[in-house]
Amino acid sequence: MKIDNVKNPESAFLAQEKDMRIIVDRMAANQRLRKLLYYTTPDALKRPEVSD
Repeated sequence: MKIDNVKNPESAFLAQEKDMRIIVDRMAANQRLRKLLYYTTPDALKRPEVSD
């Protein structure tokens, strides 16, 4: 089914690098998430903070 007056969006591959940087920065800012990604033990949240 084709809808009149609707265009397909332009490719956003050029913005991928910028978007990925935003995602990584937000993940790195979350100390709890950093601990869970860095430590592989069940007590990861009780471990010392992970530095940059």
